[in-house]
Amino acid sequence: MASDKVYTPLPPPRTVHQSDPRDHASLSESERAMYDEVLAYFAAEDPVYTIPGILEKGELQDHEKFWLSRECILR
Repeated sequence: MASDKVYTPLPPPRTVHQSDPRDHASLSESERAMYDEVLAYFAAEDPVYTIPGILEKGELQDHEKFWLSRECILR
């Protein structure tokens, strides 16, 4: 039995961010140092992180690198 209901999407919010919303997640000095260390570790040209005997030299695959966003590192 087909439904005659029509669903319309909600309109976009009217608010516009005047500043970058990520700035609200301010980090303490020690948290910033830890974040920078983790970011540098995974951003190295020559991959430091490898798992022996896994896939191609154990390096992170592209689909795994997607989890290295700022938000995921902060979690």
